[in-house]
Amino acid sequence: MLPQFFLKTKLLPPRLGRRVLPRTRLIEKLRSFLDQPATIVCADAGCGKTTLVTDFVRSSGHPFVWYQIDRSDLDLAVFFGYLVYGIRTIQPRFGDVVLRLISTSENLSSNTNQLIDAFVSEISEQIDKKFIIVLDDYHHIVPSEPIATAIDRLIQYSPDVLHVVITTRSMPNLSIMRLRSKGLIGMLGRHDLSFTKEEVDHLFEQNGWKQLDSNLINQFYQRTNGWATGLQVIAQAIETRI
Repeated sequence: MLPQFFLKTKLLPPRLGRRVLPRTRLIEKLRSFLDQPATIVCADAGCGKTTLVTDFVRSSGHPFVWYQIDRSDLDLAVFFGYLVYGIRTIQPRFGDVVLRLISTSENLSSNTNQLIDAFVSEISEQIDKKFIIVLDDYHHIVPSEPIATAIDRLIQYSPDVLHVVITTRSMPNLSIMRLRSKGLIGMLGRHDLSFTKEEVDHLFEQNGWKQLDSNLINQFYQRTNGWATGLQVIAQAIETRI
């Protein structure tokens, strides 16, 4: 069954601001990871994880399911109910077997493997084109929760048509991390997400502030170390004075 109080907005990517600098080098990296089972984007708050992934999935040309995770999503039935509903925007008949298993299982946590196997089987049988599932703010998932085990198994046995993108503030404690050592998991960290000097120059040029002294822009870069939120604060402060 689907969650009783179903919020459709949890399955929508956030709106992008009017002044989003295209992160071409990072978009290309994310595209290069698409043939792998999953990508993990791990960085502190304010580093631009969600903005980057939003821009990526919207420009990827692939259908996607966006799941905004919060602390209320720790129940397996609720979690996979949302995912089924999201995938039904791609394949309307998806999920009958999964929902039947959810509704008839007395203890879903003890049937995690069966749930994921059914989920993966339905994807393999019903979807024949590449699509993306984004699990945004995955750090809300406690490693000891059954959902962590479920996502671990999902990525391990992911069919070729599925690519999972995880955004998180802390590295997930998943056994699939061993796949990273084999080059089977894409990874972007804080260092990757930091703006380069060239991107900072482009940011201020894009905002129409070509008149700013290059030495001043270089100071902005050095003080923020390319941190996205810090640069946004500076840009907003300049805008209010112009």
